[in-house]
Amino acid sequence: MALVGATWQVASRHAVTTSLGPLELAVLRYVGPSLLLLPLAYKTGLFPSGLGKGRLALIVLGGGLPFGMLAFAGAQFAPVMHMGVLLPGTMPLFVALGAWLVFGDQLGRIRMAGFAIIFAGIATVVGSSFGADTIAAGAWRGDLIFLVAAVFWAAYTLALRDAGLTPWQSVALVNAWSALLLLPLVLLLGVPKFHTASWHDIAVQVLAQSLLAGLAGLVLYSVAIRHLGAARAALSGAVVPLLSAAGGWLLLRESPGVTGVVAVAAVCAGIVLAGSLGRSAQAK
Repeated sequence: MALVGATWQVASRHAVTTSLGPLELAVLRYVGPSLLLLPLAYKTGLFPSGLGKGRLALIVLGGGLPFGMLAFAGAQFAPVMHMGVLLPGTMPLFVALGAWLVFGDQLGRIRMAGFAIIFAGIATVVGSSFGADTIAAGAWRGDLIFLVAAVFWAAYTLALRDAGLTPWQSVALVNAWSALLLLPLVLLLGVPKFHTASWHDIAVQVLAQSLLAGLAGLVLYSVAIRHLGAARAALSGAVVPLLSAAGGWLLLRESPGVTGVVAVAAVCAGIVLAGSLGRSAQAK
């Protein structure tokens, strides 16, 4: 699952800085899977029985098109290392906060220490974007967008908890609604970059967006929520920041620098610490 997430992030950053835009990537991410899962979506229905409309809205908005468009938009401004740190890094914090407020989940001292380390890594990344010599580059815009996207994904994670949907049903539902929401945007704005992008670029994004992120990633994450719970599933991306930073450096020539290396190490260590407590707490 971590490899899927990192691959999607690197591919998205490459696409929006070269040949494709956020809307084109959204079409590739949601339309293909929605067509493949159309029979299941038809059987499940757009308004599954027993699933409240509020929870349905959080699942669709948090895990579907709005989240995707935010992530793609942020990738236009900030390096993929920032995406790796600020999406899977901050999302466990928002999930833990939401679970504490809504479900009364306990955090515990060791888990809080892990979150504090994650926060320090996040602050390092965001702070570097607001430095006197870097603010003009505009990466701070992407950082702020990624933070909003992480809130959306955290809402999706919590809404999926005890929703009564199988992993495949939830994936079919998210993709079907996202494809429907995409239709007016495509009719209004068009997807002009499909006409100029190479077939190679489009094929790579079909693999990254449709098959990896839109299908495999969502299914694996839904399975994790079902069997591990929302809080522990949110911690499953412990190595995503590391893999994303490495991919950005090797494939996109985006050097993380010393600050980036420190931030990635802190976030990964914090996620592992918070996750290890989750296991021990459950064991007790």
